[in-house]
Amino acid sequence: MQGVVVLTVALSIVILVFLITKLKLNAFISLLLVALGLALALGHSGAEAVQLVLTGFGDTMKSSGIIIVLGVIIGYILEKTGGAEKIAASVLKTVGEKRATLAMCMTGSIVSIPVFSDSAFMILHPIIKNLSRKGKISYMGICLGTITCLCLTHATIPPTPGPIAAASLLGADLGKVILAGIVVATPATLAVYFYSTRVIARKYPACAPGIAEEVKAESQPELWKESVKNPKGYSTMGAYMPIVLPIILIICQSFASNLFPQDHVINHIFGFVGNPVIALLIGVGIVWVLTREYKSSVRMSWIDTAMDSTALVLLITAAGGAYGSVIKSSEIGTILSQAISGLGLPGVILPWFISAALVTATGSTTVALTTAAAVCASFLPSLGISPELCVIAIASGGMCVLHVNSSMFWLVQRLCGFGVEDTLKTMVPVSAVCSFAALATSMLLSFVM
Repeated sequence: MQGVVVLTVALSIVILVFLITKLKLNAFISLLLVALGLALALGHSGAEAVQLVLTGFGDTMKSSGIIIVLGVIIGYILEKTGGAEKIAASVLKTVGEKRATLAMCMTGSIVSIPVFSDSAFMILHPIIKNLSRKGKISYMGICLGTITCLCLTHATIPPTPGPIAAASLLGADLGKVILAGIVVATPATLAVYFYSTRVIARKYPACAPGIAEEVKAESQPELWKESVKNPKGYSTMGAYMPIVLPIILIICQSFASNLFPQDHVINHIFGFVGNPVIALLIGVGIVWVLTREYKSSVRMSWIDTAMDSTALVLLITAAGGAYGSVIKSSEIGTILSQAISGLGLPGVILPWFISAALVTATGSTTVALTTAAAVCASFLPSLGISPELCVIAIASGGMCVLHVNSSMFWLVQRLCGFGVEDTLKTMVPVSAVCSFAALATSMLLSFVM
């Protein structure tokens, strides 16, 4: 009987991957169908199956829906008003143009916390191309380094949808997840930088084609042209504030709850302003004030567009919660707990492996993180690690590996004009290096978390 349960759940994952990758079925519909099918296969009645799906869907939406929407609003307004470029300029000024690849890797790691990776790369691409041409820097190296770091923090540091969903499904403290995500992302960013400059740049040393003026006139996407239309603008500090302040507040809330008694005034203060919903709402308030020189109608249209763009992400996230609810109803948690306890593997390995297998198969980090968290939630106690560390292990696996089934692969290939084979030969290993570096740091964190 136990073997049947394990095979049934495993088969549901295979079917999910098949529906998304081979039949090209929408991820939300795929997750919903698989969740219902799995519930029925596990012996639940039709009514029970529907109730399990609705409960999981609702619980996930309740815990992460508002957070995801607010995070996307902050990112979109920064994107439209040139905030990403200001961050890039500040990092470049600090690091220096001679280390332009490092500067863009660092910028990618910062910008993609609030901004979706594909939009962020389109914004940064004109800067990348000019830096490559002026500094005689490998165009392939700086592009692949930037896109990998964009994907890295998008997978590891909330309030992006993937880690938010994983934290919700595993019951993790969001402040601790953010802090652990920063710790893991830092050495992974350096690993990507060294691989991009020492391996990719040596194999593909050519800088970006064209002179700087041609790069600016011909290569800029419309998104870049729109984003720099800033009547009066705001400071570099202003560009950082909507990202940094909510993160600080959420982290403070996590530590306040551990350091002070429950009825202490500091706990009451940070329990409110450090709640992820309130912290991100403060972030939205900051970008609203920063962009006060724009017409209210323009700013409201940005918020409307940002909210529209979150619909599919929210549905996929909540459907992943529904799938997780069905998995939890089975005995697989107990079965795998018994099996894992005898293996003697570090607790972070299995979550990382499940996530890595899913992202390699589906090409979607959000789907991989959500599904992996749903699976791992059923046997988390047997891993011997905290929910927060499990989220980070899953997020680390969400980078391994990016290839032709990832939208980011085709964005880089087409926007930068690289050959498909060359893009494949560089993106696969650099994303693997990033993922393994994050895994190594996660293993070290397991001694303190």
